[in-house]
Amino acid sequence: MKLSIKMYLGFAIPAFVLIGVGTYALYSFRIMNQQLGTIYDDRVVPLTQLKVISDQYAVNIIDAVNKTDAGLISMTQTLQMIEAAEQATQENWQAYLKTELTIEEKKLVDEVQALFTPVNREIASLKRALQSQDLVRVKAFNGPLYQVIDPLTIKVQELTNL
Repeated sequence: MKLSIKMYLGFAIPAFVLIGVGTYALYSFRIMNQQLGTIYDDRVVPLTQLKVISDQYAVNIIDAVNKTDAGLISMTQTLQMIEAAEQATQENWQAYLKTELTIEEKKLVDEVQALFTPVNREIASLKRALQSQDLVRVKAFNGPLYQVIDPLTIKVQELTNL
């Protein structure tokens, strides 16, 4: 074999090996990027959504009722806060349900769905009391509202922990 052919082979073989390694590395990075996207979309974002849901019930609604009972805000403001909380909760819950859920998550989701019924019933009753400007009925929710909201927020926390 001529020296020039040996030189060409000496450069060509490592060049092809580098091209192969580079192609494999690019393919691997693309797969890792997709997996990181899935982790972010199906794990990180849902944590934020669950936190919003929990806060809307445990903080915003309860806090609004407590402030109304104490005379710090009006019943109209409380009603607006509750309606905003319901909307934020619904949007975040629907977005959460669209993520990829594990079997354990699906089980907890079913339990949370069941807890929404009594919570929504109590909140609807609270909203009627606020709309009628009946302070005595609104004050009656301060305290007992925890009994229906706490189980829901505990279950949402279980989802977050999972």
